[in-house]
Amino acid sequence: MSTQPAARETLLLPGALPLEAAVRRALLDDAADPVGRGCARWLASATITPLEGLTWSDCERTLAGAAPSDGRTGQATPMHFVLALTDLTGAAPEALALTEDESRALCAACEAHLAAEGVALAYDSASTWRVSLPEPIDVLCERPTWLAGEPIRPLLPRGRDARRVERWMNELQMLLHDHPVNRDRAARLALPVNGVWLWGFDGLAPVPEPVVVTDFARALAAGDAAAWQRAWASIADRLAGADSVILGDASPQVRLTRGQRGWLARLGARWQRADLAAALERVAGATVPRGP
Repeated sequence: MSTQPAARETLLLPGALPLEAAVRRALLDDAADPVGRGCARWLASATITPLEGLTWSDCERTLAGAAPSDGRTGQATPMHFVLALTDLTGAAPEALALTEDESRALCAACEAHLAAEGVALAYDSASTWRVSLPEPIDVLCERPTWLAGEPIRPLLPRGRDARRVERWMNELQMLLHDHPVNRDRAARLALPVNGVWLWGFDGLAPVPEPVVVTDFARALAAGDAAAWQRAWASIADRLAGADSVILGDASPQVRLTRGQRGWLARLGARWQRADLAAALERVAGATVPRGP
């Protein structure tokens, strides 16, 4: 019989650690007493390693891995972008609620525009089109899930062919500006599709890996404190079996690893009051300060 310990997972929890103290207080205000109790002791006893300069997609690639890719296939996601004070921000892709007919019409128009460069688009679903290229490209693009509510500039494509992919996206943005589908949507006050996000050429899975828990990010974006609290309650069992977790808001901020603190510190954490707010304050205090 094997005596090897069971493998433990690393969980990615975007949105679980808002860096603004006022936001954390608001999310935990009036929380029921048991909320997060199963997680607080784990967080309080873990070793904290600050992270800097990473995106959530970077963490997915590193920890969850990426499927083998020849650099010729990827994903295209119809998007709605909003002009904020200094940058564009993305709306959650599902907010568009595109119909199949709308999405197929937009996909066909975008494919016709890019055909001269050998780029083929194929309808997969209302929110996803498959991209096929004539030659491999070297580019890392964020999953569109992580664009929601965030400035786009820091999340633009990276890599040798990043400028080419950006150019394609810029051209499609202009193409869609006066598309009949968008005119019809404007008439019924629906969000226009004013961009297409190209991604996944490095093998990033079309759907987030199971180790990525998106409940916190969705609740945070919606300002839904009750849903954010429920996310902690629902993650308690998985956290108990995890070797490490990565917490953050729009970007990863810290990695927490179990079983690395001294026995005295772990004993103290075991007997201290299980308080999620206090545990998160401890973790937030170890993050790398952001610039102005």
